[in-house]
Formats: sequence, structure tokens, C-alpha cells
Amino acid sequence: MLKRLFIISVFLVAGLLLFCATVLVLLPADVVGFVLTEKASEYGGIKFKYDMINRDFPFGIEATGVEIKRPSDKIDIYIDRVRLRFNLVKLFYGRFGLLFDADLLGGTVEGIALLGSNGLDSEVRVKSISPDLHPLATVYGVRVPLTVSGRLDFFMPYSGCVAGRAVFDSDEAGSGLFSALGFGLDFGAGTVAGLRAELADCKVNIKGLWVEGADLVARLSGGISQPLNSGSSFDLVAELNERRPNRTNRLPLSFIGQYRESEGYYGFKITGTPLRPAVRRLE
Repeated sequence: MLKRLFIISVFLVAGLLLFCATVLVLLPADVVGFVLTEKASEYGGIKFKYDMINRDFPFGIEATGVEIKRPSDKIDIYIDRVRLRFNLVKLFYGRFGLLFDADLLGGTVEGIALLGSNGLDSEVRVKSISPDLHPLATVYGVRVPLTVSGRLDFFMPYSGCVAGRAVFDSDEAGSGLFSALGFGLDFGAGTVAGLRAELADCKVNIKGLWVEGADLVARLSGGISQPLNSGSSFDLVAELNERRPNRTNRLPLSFIGQYRESEGYYGFKITGTPLRPAVRRLE
């Protein structure tokens, strides 16, 4: 009985592998692109188009000039090049594997997504992306004079909260003028930045998010509830430490004078939700 069950299982896996390989090999790349476009629109309300799509031997496709848009967000995302490759070996372990790599935001993103019986498991590697190039940066006038590299590992179950961790660091020291919505802070020469965070117990636990330069240091830590939306609650601590006076920082720091704990040091406790935040002096 067990031998028969084993033989049947082998034939089922082999048949599935043969079917997937046949679809990816025989269907024209334009047809695959059309199917992906229709399914993304049907299930996610996402619209995307591309300049060119080609087959990537043996079981993949590559597209250039990709534009992704979700009408509810009113934000377009542009990807210079993206490649998706089907990993047949993972089917033997009961999971659908998809390798991906893309050129976007001036850098590269690559990794693997594994879809199994319990949910989606993914590993993402980021190299030298520029936050300045993100569409939201243009909308809100954000300037981040650094490129960032790192990794994001997460597991997304079919029900429940996402679990994982994120580690990101700036590639090299840069100029220190960060700005948004017309306001800026000059951190000085040799500015570096980083992020350490964990996703656990239905929270994003920020172990440390920092920007550090010769003139100014900013740090953020604490927790944000999942899922991340307008109803998320947060409990955060933000700190600013002015190492030496900088004329550029006089005006923005004057707005937070009530949170000054000592000469050059400012502390905040941030709670509430994105729509109803509460900021008070750090005790």
C-alpha cells in the first residue's frame, strides 16, 4: 500500500513538473504577460504595463519598462527590469518557488518567494537603492542623500500576522541634509543610517532606526501594530542629539523646543495612530 502510494505521488509530482515546464516553454512570453496582467487586476486591483517582455531560458520571463499602479494609492511604481524564474526543484518539497531579481530605485532587488501549505516564505536582498527615487519621495518632497542595502526575511501565513526581520544600512557616508515637506535637518559630514527591526507577535518591533552625522544624531525605537495601515497603533521613542550647532538646524529645532531635555538633547514619546498621533515629552 505504501509502495503504491509512493509511486502515485511520484507520478503526480512528475506530471505537475511536466505541466509547468510545458506551459512556461510553449506559451509565448506575451501570452504569459497578458495572463499575469489580467490576474493582477482581477485579484489585487493592480494595473501594470511593460515596454517589452521576453522568455528567460529555461523557465522564466523578463520584462523591461514595467509600470505598476494601484488606483486606490494613486502612486505609480517604475521598474527598469524584472526577471521571474520558476524553481522546479521546490515542487518536490511541496512548495511553489519563484526566483526574482529587478533593477529599480537606482539599485537591485533579488530573492526567492516560496508558497506552501502554510503561507508565503520570502527572502529579499536589496543593494544600493536610492529612497529619493521612490514615487512617495517626489510627492512629499523627501530627500535622503544615501543609498541603502540590506535584507528582509519574512513569513506571511494565510491567517495571522507576518513574522520576520529586517536589516538595512547605508552603503557609505554621505552629506547630511535630510528633508521632507520643505523642512530639513543637516546631520553634517560623514552621515550614516541604519535599521534593525523584527516582525513578531503582530507587531513591528523597531530595535533601532538611526541617522548619525557629525552635527546631529536621530534615533527611533519602539513598536507598531500589524497590519500597517491607518488604524495601526504605535508606541515609539524618538531622540535627537545635537552634537554641535548648525545654522541650518536652528529653525526646525526651534519648533520642538518644548521637548528639550537638556542642552542639545530632545526626547519624544509617540503613541496613538497615524490619524490621531499623540506626542509628549520623554520622561
